[in-house]
Amino acid sequence: MFRNNLKLKVSLYLIIALSAAMVLFTVLIFKQQQEQLQTEISRHVMQISEVIVKSTRYAMLMNERDIAEKIIQDIGKQKGIERVRVLNKDGTIVHSNRSTEIGHFVDQQSEPCVHCHQTSKPLERVPDNMKWRIYKNPEGQRLLGAMAAIRNEPSCSSASCHRHPASQSVLGVVDIAYSLDEIDQSLKLHAIYIVGISLGVILLIAVSFGVLLQRLIYRPLKDLNFGAQKISVGDLEHLIPVHNDDEFGHVASSFNQMTMALKKSQVRMQEFV
Repeated sequence: MFRNNLKLKVSLYLIIALSAAMVLFTVLIFKQQQEQLQTEISRHVMQISEVIVKSTRYAMLMNERDIAEKIIQDIGKQKGIERVRVLNKDGTIVHSNRSTEIGHFVDQQSEPCVHCHQTSKPLERVPDNMKWRIYKNPEGQRLLGAMAAIRNEPSCSSASCHRHPASQSVLGVVDIAYSLDEIDQSLKLHAIYIVGISLGVILLIAVSFGVLLQRLIYRPLKDLNFGAQKISVGDLEHLIPVHNDDEFGHVASSFNQMTMALKKSQVRMQEFV
């Protein structure tokens, strides 16, 4: 049935082509939305890390560790923030909203240190596109991590409670992990919405094209086939209807002229006999 049905074959090929185009369109839109949302979230998280650096600066100058710890704890309670911690230059966690990890050492080849310690000499200035990264925790949750360097300002190196030489440019980093669960859920719903619209568009185009195919191609072909069958059984009275002045209309007119010529020839032969 499929091999012998032109309308079915054309409709099926059209649906396949439209489906492939819609799938590609959906993937591109999804990727674009994902990158845009991740970029916006990265800016937001990086701003939070800068706020932490500035808000804890005075407490650290005064060596008020409790105040700095309270600021870390309060920020860590904000929606979406999974972890906030401060690492010193040696990679030791000195402040964190997770008290159990305070005092632990973070290896240079783990997050977030690996971006600055890709070589034996750490980067002095980190480009903005390297200040954030997306990774998964052991539970498989996607997180966006951002970092901000705690730089050794003149007020830090000259403070009586600190022994940081002026030559030391970075004292540590603030590391934030932000959950992407809400964004992933939003993207998932957005993808389902796009797929639903795409399916509706494909169905509408397929139905519309099927109607046009029926009117412009299938019906004229059916009329031509029916006329040829009439001629094959000797019926020269049947004329093929001409619906439009297009290629099919021209073929139908030529077919009718041929039928009338055959009819005239038949009449002459009968008169001759």
